[in-house]
Amino acid sequence: ELLTRAEPRYAAALAAFLARFDFGALSLPDALRLLFAALRCPGEAQKIDRLMQAFARSYFGDGHAPFRDADEVYAVAFSVMMLNVDQHNPSVRSKMSKLQFVTNTRRAASHVPADYLG
Repeated sequence: ELLTRAEPRYAAALAAFLARFDFGALSLPDALRLLFAALRCPGEAQKIDRLMQAFARSYFGDGHAPFRDADEVYAVAFSVMMLNVDQHNPSVRSKMSKLQFVTNTRRAASHVPADYLG
């Protein structure tokens, strides 16, 4: 949780931590798995947001198609993370369908092809 604090020095530390990963050959889901295997996801929404924004910048910086910018990576990565929660949290009774996931994600990242999302 230390790396996701709001102060600039922690943002720099998070960026340095993420720079140690080589996301170049990884799909977005595999990159997220690698990230979350290396650290515990913070519980606070603002900290999760900072982590996901930093991840998106790092992943995009490693040059991944079909993303136009780090904002699209962020939108899709966050959507994938929410899908994981939806599918694996027993408290969620009505599970998201593949069509719902693709539709919802494309609202935030319209330039990402539907076939990339599933």
